[in-house]
Amino acid sequence: MFGNIGPWELVLILLIALIVFGPGKLPDVAKGLGKAVNEFKNASSGIQKQFQDALKEDETPKPIQATVASPEKEASSEQPQEHKEASENHGGEPQA
Repeated sequence: MFGNIGPWELVLILLIALIVFGPGKLPDVAKGLGKAVNEFKNASSGIQKQFQDALKEDETPKPIQATVASPEKEASSEQPQEHKEASENHGGEPQA
């Protein structure tokens, strides 16, 4: 975040803050700024934890439920192909 700020830039920022706020008020401003940064870190870490927990919850494998075929479907699929064709050709009437 502050990787590009060198020592001279930091001195300049502190000097401007000293001029704007004055020597008596500067420690209070720094203390308030420190508390604000700390609260921001705590809030962001809480959000990150919630996000990671949600991702872990989504990654857990869900049990696979076996489906059982109904007896009617099994009976119709076991009927020989010749019998199916014969019943279709004769209007569903059994052959004698």
